[in-house]
Amino acid sequence: MNRKSIYWGIFLIALATLFWEILLTRIFSATMYYHFVFMSISLAMLGFGCSGVVVFLFPRFFSKEKSSDHLTLFSSLFSVTIFLAIVFYLQIKPELKPSLSAFLTLFKIFFLIFLPYFFLVSPSPLFLNTIQKTLQPYTAVTS
Repeated sequence: MNRKSIYWGIFLIALATLFWEILLTRIFSATMYYHFVFMSISLAMLGFGCSGVVVFLFPRFFSKEKSSDHLTLFSSLFSVTIFLAIVFYLQIKPELKPSLSAFLTLFKIFFLIFLPYFFLVSPSPLFLNTIQKTLQPYTAVTS
């Protein structure tokens, strides 16, 4: 895989993540109470953490040999789940009264928002692997 295309991929995925965060804060503040805006950041942290745990638990699946396939797969899943999350979220009417149905509705919403973040971070070790090879001459320790 060409390094230039990997760097463009990193840039575009990071840009899409920032736009996704901004979109979620705007949608949450317009459709729910303003304090739900912070759930966007919390779900991002949860998705990053869960994805990192999955990468740690399955090192054979996330190997260097399969890195280009994984980058393509998880970037595609990220873009598809963003679209599906917005489509499904706009069809759900959030109930904000304290009840079991409101809890389940919020759980559905938050799970839909969590999925893109989960698929986003899965290829991160593969990106980092490529970046470490690039930065190796600059960070070499001499004794």
